[in-house]
Amino acid sequence: MLRLGKTVSFIRLWQGWRDHGQGPIPIFIALNEYNSYPEADRKHFIFRYIHRNYLHNAVFSEAIIEKLWTLLVERPNDNPEFIFLYYGSNEKTVDMTLLIEEFE
Repeated sequence: MLRLGKTVSFIRLWQGWRDHGQGPIPIFIALNEYNSYPEADRKHFIFRYIHRNYLHNAVFSEAIIEKLWTLLVERPNDNPEFIFLYYGSNEKTVDMTLLIEEFE
């Protein structure tokens, strides 16, 4: 019997959705990275994470946040365009107030 750890299983789940080519686009968010962000950059962590890991040539700005927000909340045909895979929630060691506000 092949046994996989949580991390490998989670990454394979993300890769499967990504490689399938149909359905919502998977966005993997490593929440444990929140620990290493400077306090001033913790606001909009999820947008910053998407920017850094998925939008390689864009300059992070309020305009990027607005465009991402619009893209994330608009749902043609009432189907989700994205699925967020949050990983490492048990590994956060800093104050999570701003992160929790983002989830709301």
